[in-house]
Amino acid sequence: MGHLFLHCDFVGRIWERILAPLITQTLSLHNFLTVEAFLLAWPRPAGNEFGVRVWKLAPYAVLWSIWRARNDNIFRGRVRNAMQVQKEAMAYLWNWMANDEHRKEHHFRELLLEWGGFLHQH
Repeated sequence: MGHLFLHCDFVGRIWERILAPLITQTLSLHNFLTVEAFLLAWPRPAGNEFGVRVWKLAPYAVLWSIWRARNDNIFRGRVRNAMQVQKEAMAYLWNWMANDEHRKEHHFRELLLEWGGFLHQH
């Protein structure tokens, strides 16, 4: 499963966009043999409380979106591009944070269009 979630070109484009605000040389997808190792190395951002919580959930939303896209492709013949899968991951993040008291201070658009700024707001 490591290849599906970390090493194929398609998912690499998704991870690049998600990781762009906090990318470091040490967090290269090819440095990890397993998803577990990747998750253990997930960086800890500075920023507002809500942004930090969203960031902690981000890898799980991406993994879930990749898995769903794979299954939709195999079982339903529905093909999505990397941007569509990324947007789906962002939608999951937004929905998963529905009960967070700080969500009302933000808009889903921020998550989609200002990902880096959203994570670093103070």
